[in-house]
Amino acid sequence: MNANDITQLTLTGTLTALFWLNCRKWFGVRRSTWFLLLYTLTYAAFLVLGGVAMRLMEQEHVDWLRERARDAKEDFLKMYPQVNCELL
Repeated sequence: MNANDITQLTLTGTLTALFWLNCRKWFGVRRSTWFLLLYTLTYAAFLVLGGVAMRLMEQEHVDWLRERARDAKEDFLKMYPQVNCELL
């Protein structure tokens, strides 16, 4: 193998690398950037849907706790009428 063959091999490898680099672009943006964007959007949707699902599942319990706290406050004010209800 002489220097000319090595140069030709290097040039062929460079052209092949440039060809694959151009093929890995979608709409002028690298494919890995699109995958990162897709991953980020999917993760954000996962978090939002998880939050909505948890809120729907916990809403009944939260309402029950609020009612219980309101009842406890009313009972406390009945036992201690001298306490100003605005301070609670």
